[in-house]
Amino acid sequence: MRARVQASLIAAALAVGCGGPGPGGLAWEVLLPALPSRIVPESAGVNTVLYILKQTHEPLFRKDDGQRFESRVLRQWSRAVDSTSFTFCVDGSRTFDAGKPFSTADLQEHISRITGRFDPRHSLMREGDCVSVAFERSRKDYLDFLTRYENAPSLKTGDPDVEMGLGPFKVQSMTSERIVLSRKSPVKGGYDSVVLHFYRGPGDPNLQNRNIADFNRVLAADVPAWVADEYQSFGNTLLKSYNLVINYPDPAVRRAVFGCMDTEGLRRAYFPGQKDFYDLKTLLPVGVPGARAGKPTQTCPGPLRGKSRVRLVFVDWRTDNEGSMREFVQAFARRTGIEVEVKPITLNELVDVVLNRPHPYQLAVIALDAVRPDHSAFFDYVLMEKSLIDYDLSKARALYARMALEDDGAKRNALASELAEEISREAAVLPLFQDLRRFYYPKGIRNLVIGKGFLEYPEVGELRR
Repeated sequence: MRARVQASLIAAALAVGCGGPGPGGLAWEVLLPALPSRIVPESAGVNTVLYILKQTHEPLFRKDDGQRFESRVLRQWSRAVDSTSFTFCVDGSRTFDAGKPFSTADLQEHISRITGRFDPRHSLMREGDCVSVAFERSRKDYLDFLTRYENAPSLKTGDPDVEMGLGPFKVQSMTSERIVLSRKSPVKGGYDSVVLHFYRGPGDPNLQNRNIADFNRVLAADVPAWVADEYQSFGNTLLKSYNLVINYPDPAVRRAVFGCMDTEGLRRAYFPGQKDFYDLKTLLPVGVPGARAGKPTQTCPGPLRGKSRVRLVFVDWRTDNEGSMREFVQAFARRTGIEVEVKPITLNELVDVVLNRPHPYQLAVIALDAVRPDHSAFFDYVLMEKSLIDYDLSKARALYARMALEDDGAKRNALASELAEEISREAAVLPLFQDLRRFYYPKGIRNLVIGKGFLEYPEVGELRR
């Protein structure tokens, strides 16, 4: 549940960790707490996949902070004043790979496929190297839809788990320990490859690796002290919320968990090395329209009565909290009568199962984030068919469908706030905190974009040294 990084001597750049020699030249090296097994646009809601898609794919449109749209893959485009029709013309210079240009036929097929998900009531027409889309009514949010990485043009390959996009990099190799991306066309002063290493936790020797350029996917408490001295840093409030997903079909049990869970105690137990937490009232982080600051409204009904024994599996992807979590769930059981088994799981394992029913958990701490103020990044992974839970929230889904058809911004945001509250009323997701942190990048890099939503997902293709 995709928003979204100045030069010195190369020797100096190497000294501060801009990456050692990689396949094809200098590499941008990253630590990721989970390496995905699939790199396809439909998985853009998984933040580790999104990091890779930002390098390999390019959506039809981008939207800047001034709400202006631009395209790097279209020669020209236009829309009707009332936003009932749109015309897109391809830029023949964009390619998926050598000998595989992004053609008008590719554009037509892509637009036809994804627009059907946006609004089935549309018509399509091709004229020359342009494709036009017409809707039965005004659809002002269509271009927003086309900015999402899950809707980026993509080309299937011989590997069903890898698709090529229109970004500057492509997947060169994938293993459970390392993913390598190679640049399609060399650029003077740019990085020729991106190497993503599987991060094994606080004891990982890569924490002392000066060739790692990006430690920012690692939890803040795990970032080594030397990084703060040797790298430049930037403070940022992320569009990211950490939540407790409550995957249990009985609403009474969910409400007992939601109402009786000590959120402050759980935060300290689950993230023992973290000191600062920013409270959230719903799963929407502040910065996304419809979000509300404060704490969730909780009412604890006390011990469950008239229920058979309830035992919940709480999957734990941290490796440094075994003792604190054991004490926490024991106290929770005494207060509620609900027994909780804390079961270790690696982030790689969690990524593989988190969107597939049935899930191997009833409780899980999940981070939802976006690179821009996008409601879908938070709601989709609770309400869509491939979601974090094994039951359906029919009222919330109906509300989300209304919201998807609403073009008026104020009304849409009001519906988003109502929808977030409904998810809380259903006790499906208990918000824990919003992520605030400092980001660290090597000194001497040009083209590093500083701004909300981009620091966590640098576009390595733009960086120069």
